[in-house]
Amino acid sequence: MSASAANSYFLPPPSRWPIIGACSLLLTTLGAAMWVNRGPAGPYVLAAGALLLVWMLFGWFGSVIRESEKGLYNRQVDVSYRWAMGRALGGPLGRAWREPWCRCAPWASP
Repeated sequence: MSASAANSYFLPPPSRWPIIGACSLLLTTLGAAMWVNRGPAGPYVLAAGALLLVWMLFGWFGSVIRESEKGLYNRQVDVSYRWAMGRALGGPLGRAWREPWCRCAPWASP
């Protein structure tokens, strides 16, 4: 990595994955609504949306992994990814750990 690249924050190029994700969620929601309302195409639209969502997740995570393997991220980006993942997982996992304690000891609840 050059000296200028070591001090700059990596900005990825525009990606198609967010719009694919939005379309897959729309298809999944429409398919679920059609299926609940006994629409004949509901299960097929739901399956198409779910498959599109899985494809999007593999593609998006794959492109992030390829960027990381190429060495495009510096220490600052690596730390920000780790903190973001910690916060994303720490909230639900922290609540899952706290809830049984709060039920057993009401004085411990926030």
